[in-house]
Amino acid sequence: MADKNTDGFVAIKVKNTTVRVDPTVTDDLEFLELLQELMEGNNLSSIPLLKKLFGEDYSKVKDALRGKNGVVKTTDAGELFFKTLSDLQKNS
Repeated sequence: MADKNTDGFVAIKVKNTTVRVDPTVTDDLEFLELLQELMEGNNLSSIPLLKKLFGEDYSKVKDALRGKNGVVKTTDAGELFFKTLSDLQKNS
């Protein structure tokens, strides 16, 4: 679930944590360049892409996704990425 705050950010629930995402990030040329790199097969571009998407809350996102073994699974991060894009679209 995502809700638009009065400051223009969208609140995204990540397990037991809520992070704020700027919905205009998807209109950022650098975000789109990183997305293009990912679509062209550069899987390592997912890291700066997630940093761009979650901004200052990137560390909170990683901590929320971290498993009991201390690992942040890339599959969980990928699922969250697509869920967040979907939530942003619903709130635009």
